[in-house]
Amino acid sequence: MKVSFEHKYSVDVDSLFALFQEPDFILERYLETGALSAAILEISAGEEVLIRVEREVQVDVPAFLRKFMQPTTRVVQTERWRGEAGGPYVNDMQVEISGTPVQLHVSMELLARGKGCVNRVEIEARCGIPLIGGKIADFVGRDAERTANLEYEFIKGYLKRR
Repeated sequence: MKVSFEHKYSVDVDSLFALFQEPDFILERYLETGALSAAILEISAGEEVLIRVEREVQVDVPAFLRKFMQPTTRVVQTERWRGEAGGPYVNDMQVEISGTPVQLHVSMELLARGKGCVNRVEIEARCGIPLIGGKIADFVGRDAERTANLEYEFIKGYLKRR
């Protein structure tokens, strides 16, 4: 399952990239968009910016998927950002969902656009279980897209409050 979309922001690309690295913002973003808990495991900068966050999330899992997924689970998200001032900034993100047979990969690209910027997002979910794997991957991918859109709305509101 693969889905792509864009989120547009009214701030410049460097400001948004800087915001994405602020520990308080990271935690607030996850807690305000439905995580039961969130903890930063690592933030480091060198040739790339590495951000690792662990969250406990609750998902409304359909009955036919409950054998493969729990409604409350632990998620570890590892972001690897590269780029330079003025953009673009590229993020290669791996999301580990505890207790599920799904591989979730997210690519993000922050690009300058006029006085603002755009975040191009591609989500890909895979599951190798025969017959039902596609349904599991579709469910996880759609939930990841739903969460990304919740985060987008949170970020827009956060930027207005600053």
